[in-house]
Amino acid sequence: MQAAAQKNAVVLPLDTNAGTTIGPLLAKLKSAGNDTGKVNIYNAISDQYYRTNDPANGSAYGQKALELAEQLDWKKGKASALNNLGHNYLIKFEYINALSYYDKALVLYETMGDLAGITKMYTSKGEVYYLLSQYAEAQENYFKALKIAEKEHSAEDIAACQINIGDIYYKERNFPKALEYYNACVKIYTVIDDKRALAIAYRDIANIYFEEVNLVKAAEYYNKALEIAENGHDKKNIAENLSNLGNVYSEQQEHEKALEYAFRSLKLNREINNKSGIANNLGNIGTTYLLIGTDPAALAKIKGPAKNNETIHLQKGIRYINEAVTIELKLGEINTLPQFYENLSEAYSLLGN
Repeated sequence: MQAAAQKNAVVLPLDTNAGTTIGPLLAKLKSAGNDTGKVNIYNAISDQYYRTNDPANGSAYGQKALELAEQLDWKKGKASALNNLGHNYLIKFEYINALSYYDKALVLYETMGDLAGITKMYTSKGEVYYLLSQYAEAQENYFKALKIAEKEHSAEDIAACQINIGDIYYKERNFPKALEYYNACVKIYTVIDDKRALAIAYRDIANIYFEEVNLVKAAEYYNKALEIAENGHDKKNIAENLSNLGNVYSEQQEHEKALEYAFRSLKLNREINNKSGIANNLGNIGTTYLLIGTDPAALAKIKGPAKNNETIHLQKGIRYINEAVTIELKLGEINTLPQFYENLSEAYSLLGN
């Protein structure tokens, strides 16, 4: 039985106004006229809500930007609004809607000859296909984006493409190639001081070491990523790295520590309504209970009525994993389902079912 490493947010190229908080933008909106400046403010607000994991408001302001841009017949404003709507639908796990908005934005960027915009859309489309486990389509879009980014000498876009291509190689278990792309990203993100993206690169490197059962190196890189996320008060990535550190403890047979980290991660994911993260947590909690249920030494450490009771832990494991499977089926995310089904099969067998 094995817990599932968590791979959540990919690095998506975002719109401008990254350093502008929502409060001042809302204040500017009050005195703005119905012109392109107001479209820009709507788009900046939508982008900021996306960044703070508030897709309801992000979608609402993206729609306002789109409607005004259409009234003004301003292609650039429309494309930016469609891009932001795609991002916000992506974090609502409405992948088909996200893809639809990205496709519409791509058409506009192509008609304008906006290479930076085209790069963003290929990267974003690649992320949707990645989440839908359509890896060939994802890789195709990522390489299209990388080709343009390299021509434009855009370090941020090059790194975003490289980390996503690394993800495809990771899924194909071509770990040396994946590490090559991830380490290239680390160099770029360090130079341009993009800490959030750097944390994602560290996490992805850690995932490879975890798969290779180099648990010391895996913990080192997960902790690097966690430190950046905590300094940035980034709940989503804090939760993700806590979950992955829990998996390291699980592999080290420190099951109670593994559960502690998994439940801390679950609490944060529920606070931000990160359904994908919640499913991952539930699956890993269930798997850990199954591991305890099949390890006499671990069972002996348990206090209370569950001590040395294999059945209680196997039943808990089945319950949590089934909750995870239900959520993942609703989201259309199938990456970890094979592992969860395999774990369920083993648990039912041990219970004589």
